[in-house]
Amino acid sequence: MLAHEMRDALKKSYIKMQVEQLLPAEVYEIYVKPDFNTAAWHFHKGVHKIIVGEDIFVNLESGASKELKLQCLNSYLTHELAHSIWTYKDLKAISGMLKFEKIPFMLFNLFEDARIEEKMRLHLRRLFKWKEFEALPTATNPLEMLFYIVQCEHSKSDMSIYKSDELFMKVYAFYRRTVKCIDSFDVVDVIKEWLEVFPLTNKYIEDMQYIEYLFLNEAK
Repeated sequence: MLAHEMRDALKKSYIKMQVEQLLPAEVYEIYVKPDFNTAAWHFHKGVHKIIVGEDIFVNLESGASKELKLQCLNSYLTHELAHSIWTYKDLKAISGMLKFEKIPFMLFNLFEDARIEEKMRLHLRRLFKWKEFEALPTATNPLEMLFYIVQCEHSKSDMSIYKSDELFMKVYAFYRRTVKCIDSFDVVDVIKEWLEVFPLTNKYIEDMQYIEYLFLNEAK
């Protein structure tokens, strides 16, 4: 899919959501960025700025249909629009607080992704369907387990393979608490408890950086 086709599709999806009054009546700017394999959002001077990478289809199977690419594109856009509605707009303030609490921003981003995606699913009454765009990872540590739950959108069938895993169920309990958080600051409180229970989290983050999970690139 070419950049201009992506721009046209993003514009169409965005306008449809505005017409249906599913977004706040605020100013949005949406860009397509080359050499970028995820999407990102930030709020600056009263404007929501959303960037979608041309390379978001990198994990799709070779020969993926245009329809599947459009679904993938729309999921990325919807994810960033969810941030624009429910994530605290002053990311610098969030970053400062995380530094004070010694919480990696990348860790906060994953927990916040879990929270805002659940809110958007309830808002739109539809799934993101991430597992249709890339294979679910094999979860070997608590952070990968949390990522797995986010990617499968807490599907019971997908989580059933871990149902007898006591560690996984402990992680799932954190997930359930996270999606019930009212705002971004509540998420930080959950993460502080997570770090007490899973003190090796920084090592897990390093491992995930090595294999380049997309949520890490979004945080960057």
